[in-house]
Amino acid sequence: MKPSMKNRLSKWRGKWPGKTKLLSLGVLAPAVFVAAAIAAALLVASKPQARAGGGDAPARAVSVVQARLGAFSPVLPIYARVTTPRHARLSAALAADVRVIHAQAGQSVRRGDTLIELDDREAALLVQQRRADVLEARAALEAELLRHENELFVIRGDSGAAARRNREQIIRGHEISMRGLEARLLRAEAALARAELDLQRAVITAPFDGRVTTAHVAPGDRVRVGDRLIDLFDRRALELTGSIPRRYQAAIAAALDEGARLVAVSTDGGPRLRAVLSRLQAQVNPASGGVDAIFTILQGDEDAGYQIHLGRSLRLRLELPPVAGSFVAPNTALYGADTVYRVVGSGEEQRLQAVTVKRLGDWADGLTDGLVGDEAPGQARGAAAAPRSALLLSDSIKDGDIILATQLPNAIENLPVKPTPAAARLDAASDADRG
Repeated sequence: MKPSMKNRLSKWRGKWPGKTKLLSLGVLAPAVFVAAAIAAALLVASKPQARAGGGDAPARAVSVVQARLGAFSPVLPIYARVTTPRHARLSAALAADVRVIHAQAGQSVRRGDTLIELDDREAALLVQQRRADVLEARAALEAELLRHENELFVIRGDSGAAARRNREQIIRGHEISMRGLEARLLRAEAALARAELDLQRAVITAPFDGRVTTAHVAPGDRVRVGDRLIDLFDRRALELTGSIPRRYQAAIAAALDEGARLVAVSTDGGPRLRAVLSRLQAQVNPASGGVDAIFTILQGDEDAGYQIHLGRSLRLRLELPPVAGSFVAPNTALYGADTVYRVVGSGEEQRLQAVTVKRLGDWADGLTDGLVGDEAPGQARGAAAAPRSALLLSDSIKDGDIILATQLPNAIENLPVKPTPAAARLDAASDADRG
């Protein structure tokens, strides 16, 4: 560069230093942006793309099941507690001392068995007093009759209008006296009957076959009228109470109205209980937000009630009304809450096709016949593990469709697969249940 040009440039930089910096930034900024855009494009181009199953995608070996449409019954798990409408709380009918306690908490009793004896001496004395009151009232009646006869005898010879009026007044007064004395006798007899009843209530007996839950007193305690003495429940009137989720309430209520018999089985490993859903409560349980269902223990299983305790929690599985057009699939076939994959095509061209389904609930084979789900070796009868199959419903699934049963981490539409039938047992169980 010529010296004159250099001098001019130096003079220009000294005159506008800020503009020189702005000029440098204006040149560099577009270059930085262009470089960043190129780098981003390279990253996007080099990112692994999800393959939609076309072209060179290798076929994945998967397990499948065949959809068998039928009228299957979903199974609803329920947590229930043992309740009873016959839980008696016996109280004292008289003021007395506790003499003997014959039954303690947990003890089984029969109807009419003596539970508690109260000291009956005060009650016996009161009975004697009431009997004396009755005798006194009867004697007063007899005295009035004799007095009336004497009055009539005295005036029997009198005649005339005055004598007739006197006789009428004597008869009317006698009738009034008799009504008062008869009422007195009735009160005395009622008081005697009450005293005799209290004397009988000094011995507290079991009103039904049951088990004692609580004894509130001990020998020597002084009780007043109305004090709690002992509690017991009818062991043949046990019920199971569990909450029904809201989405099942309408179907269950409709089934009960139609007279359907809905059976539940306990699955907690204890005494195996079978119970029938008898009714739904009329109000919502604020603790669970659902409606409580009341189950009645079936005849033949009620003896197991001797081994369970009032208030105990149990796990139940309730068999709901059958749903036409439903099918059974393993839980591994369900993707998310409402998607399964159907295998379409044939030979080497088999691919996945997403289908939306509705999950109706669990499914367990042989629920009411004894077994619920699969029992592991050494596992107690009725103590089954959670069902591994779900009951599904979809208008898009046809009978005989092949359903993916393997959980694939990259399952997508049109993914090529190579099915292997690994659910013959499930298909056979489904066929048996449909038949």
